[in-house]
Amino acid sequence: MSNETAALARHRAFSFSRVLAITVNTLTELTRLKVFYVLLVFALLLIGSSMFMAQFTFQQEFQILKDISLGAMSIFTSLLAIVATARLIPQDIEDRTVYTILAKPVPRFEYLLGKIGGVLLLLAISTFVMGAAFLLVMPCARSAPQPSTSTSSRELSSST
Repeated sequence: MSNETAALARHRAFSFSRVLAITVNTLTELTRLKVFYVLLVFALLLIGSSMFMAQFTFQQEFQILKDISLGAMSIFTSLLAIVATARLIPQDIEDRTVYTILAKPVPRFEYLLGKIGGVLLLLAISTFVMGAAFLLVMPCARSAPQPSTSTSSRELSSST
């Protein structure tokens, strides 16, 4: 009886290695989705093009650059989180991998924690990539030639 109790306690104990294995597997599954790359490329294009959008305004160009870039990061990270979490469990049920995993001595809590950990790791990686693109765009925007307003002010003063 004590051997059965010890075996049951060994399988019921929280295992970080099981959660880590599920997290890495989830991250691999999510990075294989095409929607991840579409959203990431679109966000990077928006962040990169914000440098050109900021040149068209005469005032507060860096504020506009920051607003557009950080807004794109926020929106696309939120979209990625929604898409990734909405596909987690239904895709595992459809592929029947959830039955194989839960047939092993893996508690449901660890399974769900691993799945959420994989999504959070994917969001951290995508936020890092978008943040790096933002930091690359900022110096380029500062060194870009500024539109000259002095000629237009001279033309206005000479016409009056």
